[in-house]
Amino acid sequence: MDAQEILARARSPQELPNYWHVWPLRRDYIVRSILKWLAASLLGFVLFIPAVFSTVPGNFERGQLAILVTSILLLLLGAVAFGALAIAIYDSWRLLHADDYLLVMTPDDYVKSEPRGKVTHVPMENVGYITLRGPKSALTQTNSVYGGALSNPQGGVDRLMHSIAAANERRQKKQTPTLAFVDLRTDREVVVASDNSFDELAALEYVLSLQLDENAKQRRGGG
Repeated sequence: MDAQEILARARSPQELPNYWHVWPLRRDYIVRSILKWLAASLLGFVLFIPAVFSTVPGNFERGQLAILVTSILLLLLGAVAFGALAIAIYDSWRLLHADDYLLVMTPDDYVKSEPRGKVTHVPMENVGYITLRGPKSALTQTNSVYGGALSNPQGGVDRLMHSIAAANERRQKKQTPTLAFVDLRTDREVVVASDNSFDELAALEYVLSLQLDENAKQRRGGG
């Protein structure tokens, strides 16, 4: 099936085939995000505007140190105020175009529809190197992978793996949350999602990996 056929089937009221997973944009999540960033922006402006009136131009006439400190302070407050507002505006735009978003994973295809007619279609056999940055992977939690051994490490290997897993988790928490994979046809990274607007990133990763496994089983069976 081509991408448009898959999207039409996913949007139809008919019962979907087994192993099909479809995610529309979560409007409630976007609304909460808008409110959160608007609150952050409001707080930023409440701090930024008085700071401007109380430091400009006086602090810029008191020497280089005062200029440097004041500039850094105003830049930080301005970044919070205008940055949060920009994110809220972007989320509002996403909410207005929510019907244009759709994420579909089947054992044969990965398809993502976005506004302005953008459609990403990758056959599942060309999906590789799934990467989840930020949240803990649903597939790599130490208890599930090592049968709980790492939660109470005893041997040297267990302690080593526990240390590696803990270090990796700390590193991931510092990264921007992103779920992505590589399109093996072009070696380009395809971003599935960078927030939870479709579902939790770990849940999306879990389903994508399951579909990849199912595709491999089908190909082995067909061979």
